[in-house]
Amino acid sequence: MLFAAWWFRVWHHSNTSMQLDQSRFSRSQNVRGLTLLEVIVLLAVMAILAVLMLPALPGKGGKARRANCVSNLKQIGMGFMNYAIDLEDNYPWNIPPEKGGVLGSVRAQSAYMIYRLASNELVNPKILVCVMDKATKKAAANWTQFDSPAYRSNALSYFVGLDARPKVVSSILAGDRNIDGT
Repeated sequence: MLFAAWWFRVWHHSNTSMQLDQSRFSRSQNVRGLTLLEVIVLLAVMAILAVLMLPALPGKGGKARRANCVSNLKQIGMGFMNYAIDLEDNYPWNIPPEKGGVLGSVRAQSAYMIYRLASNELVNPKILVCVMDKATKKAAANWTQFDSPAYRSNALSYFVGLDARPKVVSSILAGDRNIDGT
């Protein structure tokens, strides 16, 4: 569009048939380049703008990693819900030990044991580790590895809400270290 307007102006104002006036396109003698001071000021302004824009840029996939942790919590919640459906609307911590649960036993204090009881519904122990959790050192590849003492507490990023009940929607079923009461 800009080229067409320029061409029309050149063609319209020329006295000869289609020849261009070369004097129009030659550089004027009073055109000068940027001074060193102007270049430095320009670079400084660009650097300040870059620093201001830096927080707006995504940092190393932080949102994606947080989304992965939320997805893990959703899978854990779905696993516990399936567990409860299979066992008359009871979570592992609501079932007595003689029926395969941990109600009232010392084992209820071990989150890894509760997750192990629901392992058929959770499928893979890798979902028990949040990639954003700096305290969790290892992720177990399978449930046998998860049972080993080296992995029991080191392969968990999520806690279990022992007060949660399937019929109480507002109860906390599971969460991570980033829970905030505000």
